[in-house]
Amino acid sequence: MTLNGYIAGSNRVKGASYSNGGKVQSFLSKVVTVGLDGSGADVEISPDANQTQQNISLGAILPAKARLIDAIVECTTTFDTGTVDAQLGNASGGTQIIASANCDASGDLLGVAISSNMILAINTSASSVWIGLVRGVANWDTLTTGALKVKIAYIDHSLD
Repeated sequence: MTLNGYIAGSNRVKGASYSNGGKVQSFLSKVVTVGLDGSGADVEISPDANQTQQNISLGAILPAKARLIDAIVECTTTFDTGTVDAQLGNASGGTQIIASANCDASGDLLGVAISSNMILAINTSASSVWIGLVRGVANWDTLTTGALKVKIAYIDHSLD
């Protein structure tokens, strides 16, 4: 068995691949930043004058033939007004990966439930991941600080 660490595609994709008996597997992780409008984050929260849930596509970040291993939503900068709940799914408004829970203070972490067993079926095409954000108490346009990181870990089976 050989093991090779590498960074593929961009500085936000990290992983290692191994070969065993001619089959190659890759263990990869991707990080997507979510921030306020104009923050320069990978995806941005719309500064709407309401408290309507925002469902934001993180893109097709699970490649074809990938098996999701783990997912984490981490609050990296405290949201300064009201509350923010986050959820993660494979469809707009979905909670297939992480159920909705409070995630608005720096250091807050949401993760996949321990009882979850291979959360999403392997797909023959790339799969999108969506973050849903729910605002409590104040409108989105009242925020001046707040940021999240979404971390996805998966096995890429497309290389064998």
